[in-house]
Amino acid sequence: MIDSGPDCLGDEVVASMTGMPQDTGNAAPAAGAIPQGFEPVEVVLCRISMTDMLQEPSPPDLIPRLENFGTGESIPDIPDRGDTDLLQRLTVEEVTLAGDLNPLLDALARKSDPPSSGACMAMLEIQPAIFLVDAAGRAVRPLWPVDGCGFLFEGARESLDLLAEGDSTVYEIDQCIGRCSTEEAD
Repeated sequence: MIDSGPDCLGDEVVASMTGMPQDTGNAAPAAGAIPQGFEPVEVVLCRISMTDMLQEPSPPDLIPRLENFGTGESIPDIPDRGDTDLLQRLTVEEVTLAGDLNPLLDALARKSDPPSSGACMAMLEIQPAIFLVDAAGRAVRPLWPVDGCGFLFEGARESLDLLAEGDSTVYEIDQCIGRCSTEEAD
C-alpha cells in the first residue's frame, strides 16, 4: 500500500523495532509487496537509538522459598503488583538513506520460503524497519522476505549498509511496557 510518506512513529513500526506492542492509535501502512510501477529513489530507516525508564517499578517483595516452611505452616500470598504502570521513553530516529537501491530492491524481491516443518534456532531477530520513498515523497513499507524459520536471507540486512546516511530526524515517544492506565484522570 502506498502512503503519503514514511512514519517511523506508526504503532506497527514501533512494535517491530522493540518487540513490544504499541497502541497509540497511530496506524502505519501494512508491510507488503512493493506495488508494480512504484519507483523508490531513497529509503527511510527507522531505528531506536536509546531508551530510558520513566517510572521504576516497585521493588519486588521477597517470597520465601517453599522448602523454608515446615509442614503445617501457611505459605504467604504472592503480592499483586498489578497497579504499577511502567513506561519507557524511546528515542526513534528516522534516517534517510540514499545511493544505489538495486541491491536492496533485489533482496526485497526474493520470495519467502515456506514455513519450515523442521527445527529452527530459537532466537529473536528484529528486522530493519524501512520505508521506500518515491520522488513525490510517497512511501511503501516493504515486507522482508524470510527463510523457512522466519529469518532474513543472508545479505538482506547488509544491502542497507551499502547506502549512505543523509538527514535524520529524532522523535521521543513513550511506550507502555507494563500495566498502563487507560482511564483518564478527572
